Amino acid sequence: MAVQTSAYVGAIQVADVVRKYFPETWLWNSDVADSNGQVTLSVTAPDTITTWVVTAFSAHPVYGLSIVKESANLTTFRDLFVSLDLPISIIRNENFCFVATVFCYNKEEIPVLLTLDKSDNFSNIHIKVENGQVILSKESLHYSHFLGYLAERDISSVKFCFMPTALGDIPLRVSALTNVPGLSDAMEQIITVKPEGAARSTSNSYLIDMATGRWEMNVTVKFPAATVTGSETIIFNTAGNLLGPMFDNLDDLLKKPYGCGEQNMLNFAPNIFLLEFLFSTNKNRSDAMEKAKDNMLIGYQKEITYEHSNTGGFSAFGHHEGSNDSASSWLTSFVVKCFAIAFQLDAAQGNVITIEKEIIQRSVRFMISQQNLNGSFTEKGKVFHKEMQGGSAEGEALTAYTVIALYEAQKVFASGDSIVANISQSIKLGVDFLVRRLPFLTDPYDICIVTYTLHLVNDNNKETAFNKMQSIAITGDGLRYWKRATPAESNIAKYEWTASADSISIEMTSYALLVYAFREIANTEGLPIVRWITNHRGPNGGFISTQDTVIGLQALARVAAKIYSNEDIPITLAVSFESKGQLVKEIIKINKSNEMLLQSVDINYKWKEADIYPYW
Repeated sequence: MAVQTSAYVGAIQVADVVRKYFPETWLWNSDVADSNGQVTLSVTAPDTITTWVVTAFSAHPVYGLSIVKESANLTTFRDLFVSLDLPISIIRNENFCFVATVFCYNKEEIPVLLTLDKSDNFSNIHIKVENGQVILSKESLHYSHFLGYLAERDISSVKFCFMPTALGDIPLRVSALTNVPGLSDAMEQIITVKPEGAARSTSNSYLIDMATGRWEMNVTVKFPAATVTGSETIIFNTAGNLLGPMFDNLDDLLKKPYGCGEQNMLNFAPNIFLLEFLFSTNKNRSDAMEKAKDNMLIGYQKEITYEHSNTGGFSAFGHHEGSNDSASSWLTSFVVKCFAIAFQLDAAQGNVITIEKEIIQRSVRFMISQQNLNGSFTEKGKVFHKEMQGGSAEGEALTAYTVIALYEAQKVFASGDSIVANISQSIKLGVDFLVRRLPFLTDPYDICIVTYTLHLVNDNNKETAFNKMQSIAITGDGLRYWKRATPAESNIAKYEWTASADSISIEMTSYALLVYAFREIANTEGLPIVRWITNHRGPNGGFISTQDTVIGLQALARVAAKIYSNEDIPITLAVSFESKGQLVKEIIKINKSNEMLLQSVDINYKWKEADIYPYW
């Protein structure tokens, strides 16, 4: 029912001030004391009803550091105030309720009218009280509900319910009004309204090549037909380094390792290759370095708990008493490769991470024990997250993957260590197997990883493998990449923004790029490969799956380090698009000081085309 409020509406008093400022912390100030050692601050307190805890310290050139013995309390309070219980965000077109609570500390009983300001941003407004639903009275500027008469220390709560109809940051203003001058309160808070549906994103990446002195591209953006209206956003990002997008999304790439032995390693590995790049280019990114080091330490300490103490191998959940589960050859190779590279980083740079050689040695012995008489390796354990393996799960690819890990492990030990001879013999047997199989390889992934392995160990057959890899490369439009034959198209409808390349193609093309880096042609003949790989990076700088991101990051980091130059060659980039009937041109300047910074331009999503061109 509608509540009549006309009997007292004419007597109510509007709030003198609308409370809007609610910081979590306040007064981080630094001041110079006067000759008496005093500082006086004249500030306006925030609008929060709370008790602020105040402390201070001082520094003196003679007496040094002093800290106050006891903190002081400053209480900000009102005799009548309203409090809103709001989430961070809500969904458009979904019914939403929030609690508004009025606290009365006035000594005399007073009538209180609760109001919600009108807005074009929401509809279907009503409130819920203990005895059901009550329709709010509609006034000219607000919706109101009479709470009745509140005595001292009375608390009254109701639920405001409405349906948000607009997106973005929406102000909600609720007032507790009474007829006592200066006592009424009003509070405004911002709530974010997000679009309905599930968030999806895609990205198109382009490698700018200024070899001809000019580069220009017109980019057309198409949203899927089922896109939720108003949710579209277009952001143009650019950086002066291949790894720039990755450094801007460190929280996505440099994740703190967690989970089982498999999940832990997929978050451990990227830290290593980003550190390699930073050290090799002398980039001063202490924040990224410390984050990577901390993540590596956490990941290392967690991973060693999944070692099989009886064999030295690793599995997703480790070895448990009474269990007959075997360790995984593939996961152990992944662990050994990462631990060995991390060990080498620490040996070269110092203060990176302490990896125990004994752990690597035990794991290497397990890997060697899994080698067949013909030199191949087979998987006798269980891998739960098979998508982590990429294309290296079995056959020649698994043997090549294991040889790569053994090669990195060999660098950990001194030439006189007994394990070195065993590793060398195992590598030789594995390489001999791969060389014998090379003429019969037809799978592009097998060819790419075997070619990389033969270059890594500097085998005499690397040229034959390279020529075979080159013969199956796909080239065109300034790109070069490798992929398996496309299977017959399925009748199952695909999402419009499904990745145009599969993770296996990205992984094998990344191995090919590592081969080009070994041959010192990555920054010349390898540019079409770099262009293809960067074209398939996701919005956060990574790729589709695990191994393609790990190997892709390794390849791009190695190439970025090789082509890195200390020479400052500034470039100006112009991005033009139409907005509200006007042609807008945004200028971005890239130079040595900001090359790792990801610079962004928000483009009016209603305009689906943008022209991009850089110039010197």
